[in-house]
Amino acid sequence: MTEYLDNIRDDFKKSFFSESIGLEINDVSEGNVKLVLPYRQSFENMQNTIHGGIYATILDTTMGLTCRTFDYDAAITIQMSIQFIRAVREEAIHSTATVISRNNKTMLVEGKLYDEQGYLVAHSTGTFKVVKDETTHDAD
Repeated sequence: MTEYLDNIRDDFKKSFFSESIGLEINDVSEGNVKLVLPYRQSFENMQNTIHGGIYATILDTTMGLTCRTFDYDAAITIQMSIQFIRAVREEAIHSTATVISRNNKTMLVEGKLYDEQGYLVAHSTGTFKVVKDETTHDAD
């Protein structure tokens, strides 16, 4: 595995946010990130299904990390849309992302979220600003 992919794994492991919600990384390769979130009752909304904000969080994280697999130090969400397709109750969810278009400053990414049976539960697209040196991401 190349050094920048190792850096993504290391950064993910150091993320207090990912650790606090239990988000796990399953696979990282160029153009490919797969994450899984084991079920927790604390993710449930008033309908006893996993809250849509959890869906959005996982998709945003997956798409951003996928941008970084092209040797970028940071990916900043510029825009994101999500379509909620199916409710999930008491099971893990997992995500994948695919880059649709990219240049040296932005990427358009598609994210998909699935339940344990492999049913699509949410679909998302996002535009991300990508930077090579994360100390410069606010300079533009």
